[in-house]
Parts: sequence; structure tokens; C-alpha cells
Amino acid sequence: FDMDNIEKNTFDRTSPYVIRYTVWDEVGNSASLSKQVILCAKDDTLVVVNGELPNAAGNVYVTSASVKAEIRNYGGLFASVRLAKGQYNGAQMKTKGGVLSANSDGTYTLDFSDGDGWYTLFVRTLYQDMYVVRIYVKAGN
Repeated sequence: FDMDNIEKNTFDRTSPYVIRYTVWDEVGNSASLSKQVILCAKDDTLVVVNGELPNAAGNVYVTSASVKAEIRNYGGLFASVRLAKGQYNGAQMKTKGGVLSANSDGTYTLDFSDGDGWYTLFVRTLYQDMYVVRIYVKAGN
């Protein structure tokens, strides 16, 4: 990685990067913090569930009854969002589940009142890009 000339670097958008910050005090004690960074274009759409990106298979595992999804729509495009109990593909989700409305802060509150198990979150943008995220919920009961 060349910090002085960013154009000399080659980046891979298919996997996240981890940046680790470490600080030391005058007697040698240290503290570290790691952050995961994913590269995206200015018009990409990302789905983040409880602050986590889906894994490579498009899955997220949560152990909470309260789950929020954020649709980070950097192109400012309208997005239609649906949620259904079970595991479905994008074609099936065009007619399954209920359409969700965004909260005033741009997040979507997901309803898992059908109990623990798999749910499918489906996002379709104005450009007809489709994102399927499967969420496994275990509320910790």
C-alpha cells in the first residue's frame, strides 16, 4: 500500500479490508482498535444488518429480537424493501413478504414476530439491482 500515491495501489472490492489503529503512551502501554472497511463506488447499494455486512454467502446471523437494517444507497436511488419468513431467492421475493417503509433516519426496523429462524430481506433499486440477504435470527430465548 502506497500512502503517498493512492493511484499506485490496486484494490479488491470483493473482500473487506481491516485497518488496525494502535497507540502507545509514554511508558509503553498500548491500545488497539480495528475497523473493517469495504470499498464501494459512489452509486453502490449496501445492506447492513445491526451494523454487520452479510458474509460472502449473503447471510447474517443475529442473536437479538431487535434488528435494524440500513440500506446504504449511495446513488440516492429509491429502493423497494421486502421481508419474508424463510429462505428465498430474488425471483421468489418479488411476490413474497411485506413491503417495508423506511424510518425517518433511513433505517428499516425488521419484524421477527414469526419466531426464530431464517428470514429473507430483499432490496430492489430503481435500476432494478436486486440484493438478497438471508438473516438467521436466534433471539436468545
